[in-house]
Amino acid sequence: MSRKGSDRAGPESSTSGSTRSSRSQSYGEAAGFTGFEVLPIEELGFWRFYRLF
Repeated sequence: MSRKGSDRAGPESSTSGSTRSSRSQSYGEAAGFTGFEVLPIEELGFWRFYRLF
């Protein structure tokens, strides 16, 4: 039995609910972005926001 769309992504592209900044940067590079930074937004506690450019 297979799920719809299961052939689109292999285990190398799986992401859990939390993603380390290095993983986010890797995804950005794979998508063609050349720059990456963690934005200094401290008001939201443990949430991190990234800028890809």
